[in-house]
Amino acid sequence: MKKNRSLLLVGSIWVVARAWVLFLLIQLPWVPYDVALYEKWSKLLLAGSFPVADSMWQYPDLVAAVLVLPHAFPWSYITNFVLVTLAVDALIMFLSLRNFRTRSGSIIGPVLWASAGFWTGPVLLTRLDLYPTLLAVLALIVTRPWLSAVFAGVGAGLKVWPAAIVAGWRAKTAVTSILILIATFGLTTLVVRLFIPEGDSFISNQINRGLQAESVGVLPYLIRGLFGADPTFIASNGTLEIVSSQAELIGAGLTLFGVVIVISITLLNWFGRLPNLHPADIFFTTVTVLIATNRVFSPQFYIWLAGLGSIALIYRASIVRIPMILIVLSSISAQYIYPLNSGLETAETDALIVQIIRLILFLVALSLLLFRIGRTALESKRSAMQEK
Repeated sequence: MKKNRSLLLVGSIWVVARAWVLFLLIQLPWVPYDVALYEKWSKLLLAGSFPVADSMWQYPDLVAAVLVLPHAFPWSYITNFVLVTLAVDALIMFLSLRNFRTRSGSIIGPVLWASAGFWTGPVLLTRLDLYPTLLAVLALIVTRPWLSAVFAGVGAGLKVWPAAIVAGWRAKTAVTSILILIATFGLTTLVVRLFIPEGDSFISNQINRGLQAESVGVLPYLIRGLFGADPTFIASNGTLEIVSSQAELIGAGLTLFGVVIVISITLLNWFGRLPNLHPADIFFTTVTVLIATNRVFSPQFYIWLAGLGSIALIYRASIVRIPMILIVLSSISAQYIYPLNSGLETAETDALIVQIIRLILFLVALSLLLFRIGRTALESKRSAMQEK
């Protein structure tokens, strides 16, 4: 009876939160501009060509399938896109609830996903991020390592980040699973290339992206902006990028730092130094590192963490709880910039302050996660030495 009441509560939150998102899409008609771009790309894809001349095309090949899917339904492209995305959203909700019932875990996980519409805003249903999030969730909850690798490989074919699940795999199955992941990614790419050739431009477009105004790397410029040294932003690749001679160096340094941290977490797990952490905790932490050290930190990235958090928080010993609160607050702060205020472009004081708060909240959350990872590794090392 208690579980049934919990399910009813979660379902009610999900319905109200999605109604809120749909209301925003109706009231803020400029918000779904990304969907208009997707429709433009989809027509090229249906004609047998990737949008290679468009620098905003920065996705692996399998995204083509997602973009052309709305054409299979009779209504307008934007209506079809939102409805299909809503269905994917509902499937993630179902998987979170199913995992909650199976594990007899905490209801906090499903509540997190149900409430996501309130704190991620309209990007939830107007961007592509729900699709790789679904595959990442599936990769987390299945019990067979090879199937987890397949789901992660398909997810990586949409956006690369689901491949970060390798950090949470156990050493005895990691090598085989990685090979299956790579093979799955390669197979999905090959199938798409049979219909649409020459899709490699997304790689160079990704490499050529500058340090975006939303990223953690711009935080020093934002702080300086409060004291009169207004940062200069330019519109590039569909967003704002900082104009600075040090921007490329900062971006490269952040990327290198992120790679080192991710490799360190992966090795600690593979060598058995994180025995009490659930793979969902490790996966969540790894993706948080990748976001914080990326040259890009778009508001829709919070959707990734919402999906992973909805699984991690089902486990009562999860290290994600307090960091997730900070991440939710960070995401709410992001809503002031998008879709409500474009003041960051002109370095308005209120926009700078909100963006600084957003990034600091996220960095504190990441610091807490890394602290718990480090403490777990040290405790495991001490236990191993005492046994000897």
